Amino acid sequence: MTTTTTPEPTAIRMANDASPLVLRLVLGFIFVAHGSQKLFGAFGGGGIPGTAAFFESLAVQPATLWAIAVALVEFAGGIALAVGFLSKIAAACIAIDMAVAVAVFNGPNGFFVETSTGGWELNFILIAMCVSIILTGAGRYSIDHGLRPIVAKRSASLALLV
Repeated sequence: MTTTTTPEPTAIRMANDASPLVLRLVLGFIFVAHGSQKLFGAFGGGGIPGTAAFFESLAVQPATLWAIAVALVEFAGGIALAVGFLSKIAAACIAIDMAVAVAVFNGPNGFFVETSTGGWELNFILIAMCVSIILTGAGRYSIDHGLRPIVAKRSASLALLV
């Protein structure tokens, strides 16, 4: 008995290709905005001095160094996710950023965000979104997808050298 496979319908393929794009664009927007607050003081943020002061209040030391690191992870990581460049690395850095935020600040405040001190429910969602990108990749509509042939050739070359 022969089996034939039918090609995947175009609409389903397009939806599957668009899904990681939507995920990356939303995450990118969120983290570029938050990174801009920390890095430049945009959107009512405190910039590096305000972020460092907040970190000092949480006993995170050295506060200025961590303020710069977090601001760069969020801003540059958000841009990288939005365009789909080094997406898995950017998503991993942002997931770690959010996990540390839960451990240092949001965790003791409970799960629900509606509490007066804010819980970790949104951090949890953002971490899950990042893990999704780590597991599935950036998708067809990304710079990463376009670089796959180049990376594969270089990886094969490196493997031959070893």
